[in-house]
Amino acid sequence: MAHIDVIRPHDLGLDGAREAAEEVAAELQGEFSFRTHWEGDTLVARGAGFDAQFLADHEEVRVLVKLGLVLRPMRRRIHHEIEAYLDRYIPA
Repeated sequence: MAHIDVIRPHDLGLDGAREAAEEVAAELQGEFSFRTHWEGDTLVARGAGFDAQFLADHEEVRVLVKLGLVLRPMRRRIHHEIEAYLDRYIPA
């Protein structure tokens, strides 16, 4: 079960959605230590206490995050940051 689940519709196309997912992940990497790799159209991020999937398709980008015990108290702040980064990279 995800501790954070954010869905953002877009009209960027698949390549644009993948690029937005990479940008959001890069922003989060500035605060949390994790590595990323693509599995199909899903950017997988794994690190100490932080596991996430950035699912990109033709209609939406979805970010699912599971937080370890140490990061769970920061869930609201992380959720807000993800939404802010999505706002930055996926125009309304």
